[in-house]
Amino acid sequence: MLIKFDRGDVAWLRSYCHVLAGIVDIYGAYDSSNWFNTFGKRFFPRVRQTEFSGDANLMTEVLLRDPVKLHSLKMHLIAVCELNAETWRHIRAETDDDHEWLPNAKQTDQLGLPITDEQIDSWLAAMAHLKGLFRGERLIPSGLLGYAVPGSKEGLGFSVAKFMDDPPINLNWERISTQGIDPKYLEKETGREALDVLVMLRVAGAFNGPFGLLGVIRMN
Repeated sequence: MLIKFDRGDVAWLRSYCHVLAGIVDIYGAYDSSNWFNTFGKRFFPRVRQTEFSGDANLMTEVLLRDPVKLHSLKMHLIAVCELNAETWRHIRAETDDDHEWLPNAKQTDQLGLPITDEQIDSWLAAMAHLKGLFRGERLIPSGLLGYAVPGSKEGLGFSVAKFMDDPPINLNWERISTQGIDPKYLEKETGREALDVLVMLRVAGAFNGPFGLLGVIRMN
């Protein structure tokens, strides 16, 4: 299959490098040994059972190993959002139709998965929202938190940016569900932008076909 890469594809590849680096940061940030030792025997049945010493009772607890990597993850995610905007700015400006890797709505897709303007618009809107979230310009609203954390204080939103810059050493889901979120990660919602769930759901709606997941992975 012949592909002729364009300027927009350069930004796309750079963005994907940040995605992969961020995945590595997630793995390096937290201690996953208990998870592996608990579930490893399901995937490696020939290993002696005694070599897996995980405790299923501790599955609600995640221990932080390297907080710096969580900050690094945040910077990678911001770069992904910015590079997505750069990618589609260049691709949408193209007027040719010459063996495209990522086509705009008027070009021919070599993979047989044409991309629509609706998909691009919904994707860029979601990227803009996520960028604001990771930069601390947007908050997860208290109304949304209330579904996951009983007793969340109305008027106080969750700052993802603060969490990633100064994460807790022990992330215990059971404690969070009963005692709530640490107040140092909460900020007043007054005068602040909030994460709009509908913007994120429009992405799911735009990529709801039989190859929708493949389309999302391809976008970044």
